[in-house]
Amino acid sequence: MKIILVLISAVLTIYSFPYYDFYFFAFFAIAPLIYIAVSYDKNPFLTGFLWGIAAYSGIIYWVTNAVNVYGNVNIVFAWCANLLLICYMAAYSGIFALLVRDSLKYLNISPFISAPIIWTALEWGRTFIFSGFPWALFGSTQYKNIPFIQIANITGVYGVSFLLILCNAALVEIALALKNKTKKPIVKAAATIVIIGIVFSYGIYSINKHDKQSIKKVKVSLIQANIEQAKKWNPKFQDETIKKYAKLTLSRDAENSKLIVWPETAVPFFYQKEEEYQKIIKQLSLQSKADLLFGSPAYEVKDKEHLNFFNRAYFLSNNAASLNSYDKMHLVPFGEYVPSFIPFLAKLVYGIGEFIPGKEHTVFKSESGNFSVLICFEGIFPAQSREFVKKGADFLVNITNDAWYGKSSAPYQHLSLSIFRAVENNVPLIRAANTGISAIIDKNGRIKASSDIFIETAVSGEIYIGKSGRTFYTEFGDVFSILITTISVVISGKIFIRRRKNARKIK
Repeated sequence: MKIILVLISAVLTIYSFPYYDFYFFAFFAIAPLIYIAVSYDKNPFLTGFLWGIAAYSGIIYWVTNAVNVYGNVNIVFAWCANLLLICYMAAYSGIFALLVRDSLKYLNISPFISAPIIWTALEWGRTFIFSGFPWALFGSTQYKNIPFIQIANITGVYGVSFLLILCNAALVEIALALKNKTKKPIVKAAATIVIIGIVFSYGIYSINKHDKQSIKKVKVSLIQANIEQAKKWNPKFQDETIKKYAKLTLSRDAENSKLIVWPETAVPFFYQKEEEYQKIIKQLSLQSKADLLFGSPAYEVKDKEHLNFFNRAYFLSNNAASLNSYDKMHLVPFGEYVPSFIPFLAKLVYGIGEFIPGKEHTVFKSESGNFSVLICFEGIFPAQSREFVKKGADFLVNITNDAWYGKSSAPYQHLSLSIFRAVENNVPLIRAANTGISAIIDKNGRIKASSDIFIETAVSGEIYIGKSGRTFYTEFGDVFSILITTISVVISGKIFIRRRKNARKIK
């Protein structure tokens, strides 16, 4: 029975994430795991770990394909790399199950209190540990539940995760009450309903408020050229690649745009070095009469024998008179560099040598408004987006190349995470992806226009920029998560002390 409940919980969790999008499953998907942990489980860590193996195998399965096909790594080693990442994430769910059980056993703290606190603290910690991997955050399942996610402009995406686990824990309390024939959880169930009602009411209020504060309309176009990854870095296809981007940039869909955006490394060569291609791209900016943003690798000479490489975004003004740039700050481990704590492992992705992180939170100034760029992986980190908005960005641009993921759920998961950057900071976000999903997202997280994956297209639409002031989250950051994590650490410390005392008594 225990294994069946664990598997049911894992499957419900998988289907609550994109691209399945049964997001209402998230309100009860974790309940079976919590119930098992606190009711009759002698080894809650193992149960939570096995749940994590099952759940994350169905959520981040695409890593194997990315490492094998695009990293040129043997399928067996690619599968092992994926399994290692799954086990790493499963360790968090194992710790969650253990601490929830021990909170009840040693401190008499009910799951209704402990579960949302511990889960949220662990998710927030995962954003920073080992350079950070905040993928598959539970709150991201709700990216289509627009009123519900507005709370993120106060708490960040972690607050949404907290509320979901609170609902799951309330169901566990009801199940335990029925089992033990008590009426105690009625108050907790009522409290949960009231809290969710307040959150939805706040969401509706916030949406209406922000919609009224939009004062400037800007037409933008996102160019999705759908360049095959196998051809991308082959010099033979450089002309073909630029011609594709030129055709889409000058297409009817992109007419009258103020800003045209190409994806990450759309220019598959060193733009700073290729004078002929520079002329072509500058001419495109003049012809389109639009500002042009595009990705390209870049370099600087370190010494006579070494170069420093950067993943760069270039911003070319509509008269081709000025060129500015931003270098990616948060690099992908093993994709763009090898972490210093495990230097014996090689970089998995074939191509240019190791990249160096940029150092400046750049804000580009244009007629369209001030904006900053999130390159690929950076779009899943709340703190970086917040810093850009604090420095004056009116909207955010995410450029990415999700071709690595193939036709999997990963592009949908990546999109869902970036949507929260708009909600947290009350700014529009536009997203240009080589193979999709390209999207225009308003400040409330609503997708106003988007593409399918692996098609050649230009996504055009309007963004509305408003001077509504900074959100609580933009101003103060992860205050909620820090508070929750502090409480979680205190609970964990008390559990540790109580366990040691009990162990001494047994001796």
